Amino acid sequence: MRAALRFIIFARMNHRKPFMVALATMTLFGALDMIRGVVAPSLRVDYALSDAHLGMLLSVSAVGYLVASLISGWVTERVGIKRGVTAGLFIMVVGVGLTAFAPSLAALVVGYALSGLGSGAMEIGTNALIPLVAEQQQARYFNALHACYGLGATLSPFLAAWSLHALHSWQVPYTVEFFGLLALLILVLPMRYPRVQHVVARPLPPPLEEAALSGIVAEGSTQASVRMAEVYRSPVFYALLVAITLNVVAETGVANWMPTLLRHLGSTSAQSALALSWFYALYTLGRLFIGPHVARIGLVRSVVYACLLSAVSMLIGQFGAHSLTFFMILSGASFGIIFPTISALASEKFPGRTASVLGLLFTSAGLGAAFGASMIGWITQIAGLMIGFSLVSAALFLSALAIAFARRQPPERDSLS
Repeated sequence: MRAALRFIIFARMNHRKPFMVALATMTLFGALDMIRGVVAPSLRVDYALSDAHLGMLLSVSAVGYLVASLISGWVTERVGIKRGVTAGLFIMVVGVGLTAFAPSLAALVVGYALSGLGSGAMEIGTNALIPLVAEQQQARYFNALHACYGLGATLSPFLAAWSLHALHSWQVPYTVEFFGLLALLILVLPMRYPRVQHVVARPLPPPLEEAALSGIVAEGSTQASVRMAEVYRSPVFYALLVAITLNVVAETGVANWMPTLLRHLGSTSAQSALALSWFYALYTLGRLFIGPHVARIGLVRSVVYACLLSAVSMLIGQFGAHSLTFFMILSGASFGIIFPTISALASEKFPGRTASVLGLLFTSAGLGAAFGASMIGWITQIAGLMIGFSLVSAALFLSALAIAFARRQPPERDSLS
């Protein structure tokens, strides 16, 4: 743990303060995502919601996130990372504040929508910061950043559960979240962030394993950029799009259906909830301790190995003896590094277009999150839970294939310049 802290605090990088704020912001983002699920039953009681209406309420936040992901990359590249992050934090503060102090169901719906919109804008700006502050080994910084999301996702259910049990209030977790986001917004306002001035790029860089981000700059510098037309013509872009979407389908399946599967396999409700918490704890630890080493293995190989290891572990836990269900928990360690490492691949493959490319990837990932759980439910209704949950492993195998396809693509030539 000490080595990880030294890496985060003392590693050579530009604009360390914005990076530290980014870590804190992603922690609160992960916490916010988990709070919604924990307090959902209380919302249903307080506002007399049907299951269908509760599902619609929860989907409002996902729609806001999708909208922000679609436009925020384009906006961030034009107004700057600081303005993008500040706008995202401000919208999150307003949205979470409305949620925490909602006087009516209508205000709660608006609060959920705004918190999703702000989360999407903030995440794009925060991820686009990495290539500009890290001089090398950006995969390490992406993994550290997303480990903080996992940290928030691991800890916040305990706060929410305590609040519901001891205080009989679902508003307290949102109130804590509101003041945490407000403090970060105040810190960001006077802070200096790096910016990029684009110049015409060379053709697309070499294959992924050999690509290096050559345009890492500080304030006022320039960064070589690929044209967006080149991005859209690159098969690698679509391979990354497919891979990250399938990964999020798998993650959503675990978050929403693993406790149900474990109960089906004989675990109690408490054991199932604890298993999910341990999954996210290992998910976070994987990003902290495995993530810093993925560059040595190779970014592409790391994603492929992590997808395959996670898929096999899930299958062993699902179809093996009851004593082997812990393999599903262990898969969290490899699961955790997939998303940030794909983000690092996109950053290295398309220099100078990180915000736009990540915006498109995260939009597609958001679609995976929105439909992943419902796809498992639909398959379960037709073929049973064991077959339905197998979609998690299938998505991971297909994600590995997509990344392997990206690895085999030759470098683009002058025809794209």
